[in-house]
Amino acid sequence: MTNNSSFDGSPHDLSEGDENAQRKDRGKSHKINKRASSSLALLKTVRELESYIKVAKKETELLNEETKSLANALESAAHAEIELKKDLAQRKRALADLQDNLLLEELKDYVLNFLG
Repeated sequence: MTNNSSFDGSPHDLSEGDENAQRKDRGKSHKINKRASSSLALLKTVRELESYIKVAKKETELLNEETKSLANALESAAHAEIELKKDLAQRKRALADLQDNLLLEELKDYVLNFLG
């Protein structure tokens, strides 16, 4: 006999009550296991994402360094271009001066031959 009023004390009633309790316990355990499994899967996903983020940060840092390097190279090339243009302009002026001098020499020779 039990103190529970829903049972009449027969062995059949006790085993049915125990069976219901066990079924409830199994259901609770199943829910707990399912939640734990979901939590573990979520934790694994979070760790994978953290790993991807860490790799992405490193790649971003490398790309930033490469971008800075390329920007410096571009700036150097721009300065070199300016210097080359200045040099070219100076050489063009020198060539024009030489051509002027050559024309003067030819004119002088022509005048001297004409007068001469």
